[in-house]
Amino acid sequence: MDTEAIQAILAKPNEAIIATNRPGKGSQLSPVWFVWDGEAFLFTTPKATAKYANIVRDPNISLIINDTIAHVCVSAYGRAEIVEVERYPELVNALVERYMPVAMRERAAAGIQARAERVVIVLKPEKMIGWSASVASA
Repeated sequence: MDTEAIQAILAKPNEAIIATNRPGKGSQLSPVWFVWDGEAFLFTTPKATAKYANIVRDPNISLIINDTIAHVCVSAYGRAEIVEVERYPELVNALVERYMPVAMRERAAAGIQARAERVVIVLKPEKMIGWSASVASA
């Protein structure tokens, strides 16, 4: 799958499933809303989650975006960076606009921002693989 096809998949509002490493156990899988900025995946999480604790302890994560309609997916791997939400002040609004119907956006954004202390997770992939039912690429 070429870069243009991968970018097209990442532009769609499919959820990503991220895998973090639990201490002494298998991976923890978590669905997340994400924004792809052309270089990195951005998503947010509360500090009170196991996902956050796992990334603090071991920043190596993986993610997959699966488009079940087009039968294509993109996997990415790398080291996550944890940054304060102030570095990406428009991220919550971008996520809500990407994933929520117009009528629900304002309430959803307020709910996300009002929840527990949050951080932004940035994944600049070391490797990204696109796969489709007709061709696979690495």
